[in-house]
Amino acid sequence: MDIISSLKFSTVFTLILAAALTLGSVDEIKAQTSAIEPTVTQVSGEIRIGQTIVIEVQNLGDWSSNHDPWKLVPYLEGRPLDGIYPEVVDSSRNQLQFHLSLTESSKDVWLGLFRHPTMTRPVAISVGLENQTPFKTTFDYDNQLPLVIVSRPIGLLALGLVLGVVSIAIFLMGRTNLIRQPGPKPSEGKSPYDLGRFLTAFWAFLISTSYFSIWLITGSTDLPASALALTGFSSIVALVSHFINTPPDTITGNDPAAMSDTSHVGANFFADVLSDSNGYSIYRFQLLFWNILFGFIFVFLVFETLALPHLRGSIIALVGISTLVYLPFELFGHLQAFAEVERARL
Repeated sequence: MDIISSLKFSTVFTLILAAALTLGSVDEIKAQTSAIEPTVTQVSGEIRIGQTIVIEVQNLGDWSSNHDPWKLVPYLEGRPLDGIYPEVVDSSRNQLQFHLSLTESSKDVWLGLFRHPTMTRPVAISVGLENQTPFKTTFDYDNQLPLVIVSRPIGLLALGLVLGVVSIAIFLMGRTNLIRQPGPKPSEGKSPYDLGRFLTAFWAFLISTSYFSIWLITGSTDLPASALALTGFSSIVALVSHFINTPPDTITGNDPAAMSDTSHVGANFFADVLSDSNGYSIYRFQLLFWNILFGFIFVFLVFETLALPHLRGSIIALVGISTLVYLPFELFGHLQAFAEVERARL
């Protein structure tokens, strides 16, 4: 019995000793791991698309002995900017240099960050391997750094420029024939608003301001063919409307003042653009409806994708068809009106 008791005691003592040694090894391993765990401690440079930043990572040299630092990517708000790898890796100084850019693989992350309608916003920043947990960082959600969406001086200058152009355009629209029908001015009142000229101004404003805003934020100068097509269709309508609405006496070289008494007087915007000599017309309504609808879609897609949209061929064809429906009806209506004027003269 004494021998058995001794064996039991020896076994228990051995197990306790082994457990203590194991726990000591685990604690030692944890301490070693914690000692070489990389941590982002400093970020130099402006966090903005097109700029270069330098990120200092404590223990980067030790971590690099078992990993590839050239596969590291920046993390903003916990999301990786895939495909943006270091331009420079200096393990001796624990530094990584990145050039921030808008790539196809990182576009969704940038778009998510840019949804805030402001020039700057705070972000947490770190680095790490793609689709893995990023390194610990000093600049976490409690100590964020500013992400510059648009430089404040440039943004204020651009805003002032756009507002200035819009103010001038509104002034000219109200005081001149900028978007009104061409020809002699009526003896009383103003000429009616012209649908073609309005659509030209409408698409010119949407495309130019969208293009300018995208360039300010991303630096992209891509101009898709669909934007050119939309501008082209509205310009064709304006050009044809100009010739249609030009009085015959002006074309034949007679005194246009003779037509001033028979010139149409504008009523209001919607009455002018939706009606012809025979009253309100469905072909004018459908053209205005489709263009306004696609204008809202265009702006929504620009906001969602931060790029001028590449519209499908079927959408462009629909706009083209609505334009082709408008032009012959408009031409026939004005020929009929001119014929009535000639009969009245006789």
